[in-house]
Amino acid sequence: MNHDSKDSPHIFSILVYGPNKVGKKSILSIISSMYRMERNSLSPINMMTESETSANQNFGMRIWASGAGNFFRVVDKSVFGKISGVFVVYDMTNLQSFDIAREYLDYAKSNASEKTCIALLGNKCEREEARKVSYEEGRLLAEKHEVMFLEVSAKAPDGILHAFKMLMTNMMMKIEEKRKEKEGVAGVPEEEGNKCRKLCNLI
Repeated sequence: MNHDSKDSPHIFSILVYGPNKVGKKSILSIISSMYRMERNSLSPINMMTESETSANQNFGMRIWASGAGNFFRVVDKSVFGKISGVFVVYDMTNLQSFDIAREYLDYAKSNASEKTCIALLGNKCEREEARKVSYEEGRLLAEKHEVMFLEVSAKAPDGILHAFKMLMTNMMMKIEEKRKEKEGVAGVPEEEGNKCRKLCNLI
């Protein structure tokens, strides 16, 4: 497929991933509302799709949410190889969910390809009085795995939008890096990085 063609958009596949009852469905619902995506129920995952054109570039998005239980055990490397970005989500008011999210993050890092962008999300930050996982604990876990980290609230769509745009920006920059490598140019020039960020701001 020629992704440079306006008729052939590059498809970004994003997995919302983590233990049960951490707010994955709420995050999915917010993104769905923001981008008017079509939702389809696919057991054991849910999928939404949208195709957009911005700044003379085509791209499509597919958002997947893991189901309950030990879903991470059945997401094999071949599946992760097709995923552009991963949100690993935990509930900052539930220490057990953070411990389980470590396993999800370990699994994602072990099986995702080098081009996959990963972000750790501490959800339910509006419940500060019930916090069981400190910001520093989340930040250090993300730093250990060299992934992005944000605390968000499914009750505050702006925070989810910010996390989504950050992930999209990084995925677009990885596409640029890959293109430059093919052309024999090291790294992504600053103007290309700015282009990716501007494009993401239009999403």
